[in-house]
Amino acid sequence: MLNRSSTVSTITCTTLPAIQWLDGAVCPFTDALAVFRFEWPGQIELDNLLSELTFAEIERAKRFRRQEDQYRFVYGRRILRRLLGNYVGQPPGSIELTEGINRKPVFTNSPGWQFTISHSGDWILVAISTVWVGVDLEKSVQSFDFQGIVSQSFSKSEQQFVEESLNRVNAFYTVWTRKEALVKATAKGVDEDFARVPSLDGRHSVDSLVIGGSGDWLVNSFWVAEWYPAAVAYPDTIKEPQFYTLDSQFLEVV
Repeated sequence: MLNRSSTVSTITCTTLPAIQWLDGAVCPFTDALAVFRFEWPGQIELDNLLSELTFAEIERAKRFRRQEDQYRFVYGRRILRRLLGNYVGQPPGSIELTEGINRKPVFTNSPGWQFTISHSGDWILVAISTVWVGVDLEKSVQSFDFQGIVSQSFSKSEQQFVEESLNRVNAFYTVWTRKEALVKATAKGVDEDFARVPSLDGRHSVDSLVIGGSGDWLVNSFWVAEWYPAAVAYPDTIKEPQFYTLDSQFLEVV
């Protein structure tokens, strides 16, 4: 459980070198922190993917107005259930997911494992860890008008960083994904403190109440694929995340 009293937290932000994505088939499902990427293969018959989801999850999927959002949610939940099932040796359909602080999903079967999920465009990103963890994935849209977001959600130094960057779009996504990943890890969520959440390269000290958790944190940027920047945030007790690629066989009906 995170300490939410006021203390000084440190956040170290950096960009990882090129990731060595391992085949998901070699994952031992024991890593202290593992990050999984999955490129969804497009729209197939949804009924083929629903067998391991709960009634509540199926109803939630139906509430998405856009069909592509329905698919992303269903793919994401099926992947999540299969991954967690491998970690605890249980069938995917028996995995119990509930809502915790600020609606952050909680793995009821085994509280010792934490997870986080993000999806955008053609990719889904999941991280599973023994510690609190957050990921954010975005599809980089070069024509995106982000100025309004920057002025409201970024600090003055972050605004300057974006403005002076050679690639302002990439700079925007670097800042945004780092902030999102950290407040997802702590379950703080996006609120009035979001602009104060540090994101620039280097080591920062901040009131723990701003980020929603005490201690020392690492926030690492990386690329899931071309046009897909991402970030992962976790306590610095974890030194080296492992990265895996899942293929469509991982979701095949068994």
